[in-house]
Amino acid sequence: MQRRRLNDAIIKALKPPPKGKRLVEWDGLCPGFGVRVTDTGSKSFIVYTRFRGVPSRRTIGGVDKITLKDARTKARAWLEAAGRGEDPAADAREANAVTFGAVAEEFIERHVSKYRNPKDAEREIQSELVARWRKRPIASIKRKEVIKLVEKIADRAPGRAHHVLSHARLIFGWALDREIITSSPCERIAPKKIIGKRKVSTRVLSDDKLRALWDATEQIGYPYGPLYRLLMLTGCRKMEIGEARWGEVNLEKRLLTIPPERFKTEEVHIVPLSDDAAAILAELPRFARGDLLFTFSGEGALNGWSKNKRRLDKLMGASGWVTHDIRRTVRTRLSPLTDYNVAELVIGHGKKGMGKVYDQHDYLDEMRKALDAWAARLRSIVNPPEPGKVIDIRKRA
Repeated sequence: MQRRRLNDAIIKALKPPPKGKRLVEWDGLCPGFGVRVTDTGSKSFIVYTRFRGVPSRRTIGGVDKITLKDARTKARAWLEAAGRGEDPAADAREANAVTFGAVAEEFIERHVSKYRNPKDAEREIQSELVARWRKRPIASIKRKEVIKLVEKIADRAPGRAHHVLSHARLIFGWALDREIITSSPCERIAPKKIIGKRKVSTRVLSDDKLRALWDATEQIGYPYGPLYRLLMLTGCRKMEIGEARWGEVNLEKRLLTIPPERFKTEEVHIVPLSDDAAAILAELPRFARGDLLFTFSGEGALNGWSKNKRRLDKLMGASGWVTHDIRRTVRTRLSPLTDYNVAELVIGHGKKGMGKVYDQHDYLDEMRKALDAWAARLRSIVNPPEPGKVIDIRKRA
């Protein structure tokens, strides 16, 4: 039978074969490519050749799902792949068996530990990406889905949206390098267009905001109440305090030692504790199991930060600030109280340049004086004394 160059009119005119039979109309332009018609009238584009040495047919798609032009282009690509010993359809089925959750978990295990803030990164990946696409075949996730997800996050937290897009780009890129997928849905996504220009926050909390926050922490109680008060007194990052353990606290010497695995620069960071901070720690409950300072069960770390941040906002009658603003506020308020280098060391920015090599002084005494001075200043802000009367905030911690 002479093969004809297929066109839409020819395909439309094809009639169903007798019951139990199938008809194939082969294309005269692309050998091995044709249209299969079943006895029910269903029509599909197919390609026939040797895939990995075995003669077989592969379905490209229904004529109502893909155009003739696109089907012919895909058929040529498949025929070329077959010539290289590949089987695109089988590879696609294999990719569809791999879920996003499985790929993300392996990516986290192999790579996230190298991040500056591995626990924050893992938390963002799990809550924003894995929670949404855990059981989805990774090859099925489309570019428009990534854009829609990132835009939704950007509406409430633009900075977090930038982080999530970066995580997604790295995960899909890693899957692409390992040939788990053939293309990344993050390609050609411009963060500035869908999120906006990344802004560097310079927000510092005013005296009124600090006072409102301190009062709000008293109302929400343990664990987040005293936790936020320690952030205000020390300038530490939230997880440096939020995941602190009793083995890292020395109340006698009034020191908190943050281990390298929980510190951004992967170094030991020692925080001198003011009397106010030590008093808060001394009043924390102790659990029979585990040694976390802040926990609901004794062993599990806190996981309700966003919910409790909203509670604080409501109690304060304020919004638009983030927890990291407390750290920036402490650093700013330290400037008139101590030397620049000491203020930097207090929040763990470390020594710079050759000073890191040649200056081996620990500055603990200087840091303690700075934090004591800041505690006194904070005391006067959150609970200004009445004329002639002095009030110790430690009684309210």
